[in-house]
Amino acid sequence: MVAALLVCVAQVAALAQGIERYTTEIVDTGDSEIDDAITASSLLVSLQAEPIPSAAILIARARADAERAATVLRALGYFDGSVRVTLAGTPLDDVSLPARLAGASGPIPVVMTITSGQRTRIARVAVLGQDERPLEAGFTAERLAEVVDLTEGAPARGADLLAAENRVLAALRQRGFAHAETLPRSLVRDPATATLSVTFRFDPGSRVRIGRITVEGLDRVEPSLVAARVAPSEGKLLTPAEIEATRRSLLALGTFAVVRARVAPERRADGVADVTFTVTERLPRVVSLRGAYASSEGASVGASWAHRNLFGRAERLEVSGEVSGLAERGFEDLGYRLGLIFTKPDTFRLNQTFSFNAAVLREVTDAYRKESVGGGVMIRRPLIPFLTGGLGATLSQSRITEAGVTNDYTLLGLPATVLWNDTNDGLNRTRGTRAEATLTPYPVAIGSVSGLTTLRVDASHYASLASEARTLLALRAQFGAAFGASTDDLPADLRLYAGGSGTIRGFAYQSIGPLDDSGRPLGGSTLLAGTIEVRQRITEQWGVVGFVDSGGVGGNRAPEWPDRIATGVGVGVRYYTAIGPLRADIAIPVSGKREGDAGWQVYFGIGQAF
Repeated sequence: MVAALLVCVAQVAALAQGIERYTTEIVDTGDSEIDDAITASSLLVSLQAEPIPSAAILIARARADAERAATVLRALGYFDGSVRVTLAGTPLDDVSLPARLAGASGPIPVVMTITSGQRTRIARVAVLGQDERPLEAGFTAERLAEVVDLTEGAPARGADLLAAENRVLAALRQRGFAHAETLPRSLVRDPATATLSVTFRFDPGSRVRIGRITVEGLDRVEPSLVAARVAPSEGKLLTPAEIEATRRSLLALGTFAVVRARVAPERRADGVADVTFTVTERLPRVVSLRGAYASSEGASVGASWAHRNLFGRAERLEVSGEVSGLAERGFEDLGYRLGLIFTKPDTFRLNQTFSFNAAVLREVTDAYRKESVGGGVMIRRPLIPFLTGGLGATLSQSRITEAGVTNDYTLLGLPATVLWNDTNDGLNRTRGTRAEATLTPYPVAIGSVSGLTTLRVDASHYASLASEARTLLALRAQFGAAFGASTDDLPADLRLYAGGSGTIRGFAYQSIGPLDDSGRPLGGSTLLAGTIEVRQRITEQWGVVGFVDSGGVGGNRAPEWPDRIATGVGVGVRYYTAIGPLRADIAIPVSGKREGDAGWQVYFGIGQAF
């Protein structure tokens, strides 16, 4: 009795002894899927650098890891697998383990050996309703099989089974079964054949329609405006897509920072469920500052003031000003722009936006000097999700000086535009496509040729090359053309130019394309340009960019392929802030360089290059 007590005391003392370090080895199974999953789940691996207060904690951690590894094996379909863990060569179930650890010197070697066994595969999959009959709920058998997406003979991974169950549940809710629920699933394994029969069960309930929609949190926005936005959804099937469409419609007003939806947990006796949207209004007034610098263009600074809800119905008024050419030209040659934009949503009909703009500007470039006053109106409306169309009219009066000759122009334009935009963030887009095309005929062109038409297309695409958008591929394509006249007959400001931060970095602003004998840019009738940019996030605040820009300008009548393609390559640094990334780029010309072109150009700004 005394001897047994002494042994217990010795074991307790050994367990309480501190262990400075240990090493962990997970013996390679030859299957990277198993090895990677078990390593990722191991506390022994993730906490190895931390000191261990006692042998008891190390033993407990090893036992937990063994159970965790066994769970990983089952999740991957290895139901017959086994896990063996030894500490200093001693199995976990050996009663002498505490004493051996107490007498060990140096780091304790921890070894985990995995025996996977035969992998279990799927034999059949059934999807049943609450009545134990095949689930119907508007599915055909073929469509249901597509949703489940589990094939006979596939590995019986737990994650795949759970994903299949969630896909069916999501599909039910997209069909209006808003309160559909999962019931306990059945997994029957045949050890002799190492196969698994899977039965999913669901209670779809009844289809639900959207009842009364209420909006909470309104302060300065008129309720009638919001009521008109949500009314089209009332009576429709209650689906996640319909709720999201209504939420986006409210956000599109521009007056709300956050819009959240809450569906009543149960439907009413008449088969409908009420929905409540809770909104948080943005501050009505906002002031913005902006600035940029390019070595060939100098610096520009600007500011704007905007009211997001001028008369209570989400009308937006923005007044802006900008000065350009700073640090590049004298005061008398500075450029400027004073502008005003007014937009009003739901004009004449729902989701149709009216806008009016006016501007006074002076533009001073190597190609020309322009002084202009003008304005325009446009009506825009969504055509299909993510696609917007617009029609408008513009009128401008300008005086343009080119090579010492001054001409006055009066232009009436009738722009038509289409915009596809499914991107996520205007200042730092990480996914989706934005493509805009604008065709502008000028039926009245006093001081210029008649029958003039311009076309401009600008498209960009963003795709993540790694998780969490830390490595991003950004692509841009630009096309421009001025039809109906030769280059010489076009007003200088309607000709196409390339070079600089907006098209091809590494070349001076407007320097790509035809030049006169003095090296002054003449512009052209056709523009082609493209960019490939790889953006790598290093930390939460810092990132780097590598890019290639290429393109050219055709010099005579559009469309004309450029006779000179210029290409610039460069790198940049991004510092990410709450108002968007701060940008610094340096680029060099690698082809299409002319004598006298600078060997490099630098650019600074706010927001990504595109």
